[in-house]
Amino acid sequence: MSPRKGKHKSDCVKSPGSEASHQVKLEGSKSLGRRVRTLYTGRVTDRPGYWAIAWSLKDGKDRVLTEQSRYLGKVSAYEASCTALLEGLTAARDAGVKILHVCCDSLRLVNQVSGAWKSLARKQTKRLRGILERREQFDLFSIELATSNQNVYTVSLAHEVIRKKRQEVNLKATPREANVIASQHTSGTSSNTDECPICVEQVLAADVFKVKGCSHWFCVSCVTRHVEDRVKSNQVPVKCPQECSNLIELDECRTILPPELLEAYAQRLTEACIPEWERIYCPFKDCSSFMSKPPPLPEGIIIPGELVVASAECMECHRLFCTECLVPWHADMTCQQYKRLPPGERDADDVKLKTLASGNKWQQCKKCRLMIELAYGCNHITCRCGHEFCYICGASWANKRATCRCALWDEAQLLRSYPHYRPAAPVQRHGPR
Repeated sequence: MSPRKGKHKSDCVKSPGSEASHQVKLEGSKSLGRRVRTLYTGRVTDRPGYWAIAWSLKDGKDRVLTEQSRYLGKVSAYEASCTALLEGLTAARDAGVKILHVCCDSLRLVNQVSGAWKSLARKQTKRLRGILERREQFDLFSIELATSNQNVYTVSLAHEVIRKKRQEVNLKATPREANVIASQHTSGTSSNTDECPICVEQVLAADVFKVKGCSHWFCVSCVTRHVEDRVKSNQVPVKCPQECSNLIELDECRTILPPELLEAYAQRLTEACIPEWERIYCPFKDCSSFMSKPPPLPEGIIIPGELVVASAECMECHRLFCTECLVPWHADMTCQQYKRLPPGERDADDVKLKTLASGNKWQQCKKCRLMIELAYGCNHITCRCGHEFCYICGASWANKRATCRCALWDEAQLLRSYPHYRPAAPVQRHGPR
């Protein structure tokens, strides 16, 4: 989640995943410099969440060849930057430009287009795809973060659009509506807004969640989804989304999490306090309540295996189950007798579940016997009981490492889980080397 830092200098773009970086200084050759066109993109906010954009295409002598500015209205800051860049790239391509240098006002977009940062959010990936397609249509392409001095002209175009928009709205509005609009602009300018690092949407100060200890902040909805995902996969206590060592404590998020998620988080924290070997779960699929194993027999007392009867009553649904076999209670037989039974003679629900699991290639945790289906992600499974194993063969993981040689990722699974996923193709380069 935490993007690694990328270079901000003007270098030729390296396609994501490629090992070698091909760099060409665009200003290094006079003949090359005469053919270079520079695209400047900018955005200006009208009030929180409302944006105007502008772009200008200039030649090697800083003369404007073409430009455009327009009011977008209510969009995210990231979407505004993407729109400005995509429109500018399209205009440059249509003008027959072959060598293009871009000065963009969005650090995130600069690093994503250059391949330094990966786009994790689906919204980002969708918007970025069109820009990357345009990028490949130039013989030579470079991008850097625009400085305030470089972008003065382009930003002034966006400011002019906002000024005209305000005049237009005020002319159509009644005096009372005009006062309301004016107050919105005033409060909007002073409002503390910024982009959430996860969803890159514009966030008001009231919708910000800060992690204690590190002061990393995110929007409330992204933190909620992050906690929900970690609680479901039993990765508690939940760490900061920025992948630092700080934790999102339960008390911190009481005011932002839904009651059901808050309860589930508290339950997972309780489970985490119990050693893995003492955790058991009700085997009935409509219950699955968490409990701890009964205390061991006093020292010196030994019961032969044939006489072991490990029945227990679920504290939630009050049904009997076996704490050794972790199945509904097998009356009139010991655990060893039950395990010797052919699969067809065991509990009907147990047989049905195993048949279903075999057909769907589910894996069963060897520790708590929970049946697990991989919905998305890699083949490294962390069960709710804490046991880690390979989803393909069921082999246990030791010290965060696989003990088998199965592939960690299955591309077919990725394509099923993420229909928009496509393997990245390398960017074709032309021109001087």
